[in-house]
Amino acid sequence: MWRKKAMGGGGGGNGNVISSSKNNFLLFSLVLIATALLTLCFSSFPSSSSSSSSASFFSPLHLTNHKRSSSSSSNFPVYSHLLHPYLETWNNQTEFVYQLPETPPKAVLFLAHGCSCKATFFWDKAPGCTSCIGLPEDRALVLGAIEKSFAVIAISSLGVCWSQEYDADSTREVLLSWIARKGLVGLPLFGLGASSGGYFLSVFANSVDFNAIVVMIAEGRFQEVAAMPEDDASPSYPPPVLFVHMPRDRIRAARIVKTMAMLKSAGIDADECKCMKMQITRTFFSQRIPYIDEDLSRQIQDFLNQSGFLDNRGFLKRDGRDTGFEDAMKEKQNRNLLLTLSAKNDEWEHHIREELNVAYAFHEFTSLPSTQIFSWFDSHMSISAKLS
Repeated sequence: MWRKKAMGGGGGGNGNVISSSKNNFLLFSLVLIATALLTLCFSSFPSSSSSSSSASFFSPLHLTNHKRSSSSSSNFPVYSHLLHPYLETWNNQTEFVYQLPETPPKAVLFLAHGCSCKATFFWDKAPGCTSCIGLPEDRALVLGAIEKSFAVIAISSLGVCWSQEYDADSTREVLLSWIARKGLVGLPLFGLGASSGGYFLSVFANSVDFNAIVVMIAEGRFQEVAAMPEDDASPSYPPPVLFVHMPRDRIRAARIVKTMAMLKSAGIDADECKCMKMQITRTFFSQRIPYIDEDLSRQIQDFLNQSGFLDNRGFLKRDGRDTGFEDAMKEKQNRNLLLTLSAKNDEWEHHIREELNVAYAFHEFTSLPSTQIFSWFDSHMSISAKLS
């Protein structure tokens, strides 16, 4: 609009041409000045390539010795500003994910997953770990550890399940070299293994001295090592053990009772924490999966009810692995719910299945006893563990 006004719309005398030229010159000068001022002002702000989301997602501590991912952070929903994972590979085969806390670490926590799982399951997807999928229970336990100033490392097994023959040496090398590289030597060392990872950890603790360990949904293999000659065993083996299990699995619960009795008779500190079945309430999923709100949680509960997966008290009739909820959700009447969940997160099936397994309480990784787990670690902080 200002151009039309400057050019003039009336008769074309010489005076009008001279006046128009002066006006054009003045306006052109003003534009140049304004452009210079705007350039000066914007130069004081961060580059547009660094969004506010990126600034809040990372801290200088987490960016040390790491290149920022070429992927924009906007591609990764930020469910917690405390999770900043980094994925690395050792010797082109052993995958591991780790994170240091914002505050000086007070201890190291090693995590061993179960069968068909990976180290990437413990953290949300992020620029430092684009293959992370953040299973809700796994990430919740890591969040608790980071909040309590633990340096956390999860290592993947080479196969579907853990193997002492194939995994022990590489896992020990990765763990101890990472501890040295990150300046964590001398800190208390703890371990938590679930299912196959629990069996592995129970024997692995003979080659790496832990202050204490947590064996989840497994009785461990302490009996196998108990028969070893004293010269072959670590003087601190086995370390104090907390068994986290689900009594609904009666066979495994009975084995844990026997293992605890054996450990206690040998003077080893051993305890247990039982996880019981849970009702699927209207807020069950919104309390446990970060991208599900109360309304969507209610919709999922209604779906489970209408599909016949819950009893009249709201408990699952079958283990989450056996419900077939994924197929039921593909039916026409549930299509909108399927589309909503798919738009929320690509891994929604894995996330919901894990929570259904926790609710059924037979065999699943769980963060429910986090308070007891970290109390167990805290009570064994002063015991010296050798990192060599």
